[in-house]
Amino acid sequence: KEVRSPDGQWLATARTKQWSGPGTAYVATTVELKKFGSSQRGIEILGFRHEEAGRMYLDLKWLTPKHLDVTYDSGAQLTFQAVKCCDGVDITLRELSN
Repeated sequence: KEVRSPDGQWLATARTKQWSGPGTAYVATTVELKKFGSSQRGIEILGFRHEEAGRMYLDLKWLTPKHLDVTYDSGAQLTFQAVKCCDGVDITLRELSN
């Protein structure tokens, strides 16, 4: 999922990856932030672990040009959260309860 900021300057991207194998099965979703149109890779701002691919609820919404609101379901485990990032962009993280 990709969401551009209202002023078109930023791009928030969520990606899910799945690994499999004996003792190595893992499903993770990351959220990256980067300047729109940049050839540089985005900066990871959030990481989640969850049980099944495609089963995590994640919503990305820009409230202002510099405020990204992220909502996720309680079935996912937050594994990484950036404290500060990217030219003053604020990130709000909210967990939905069951």
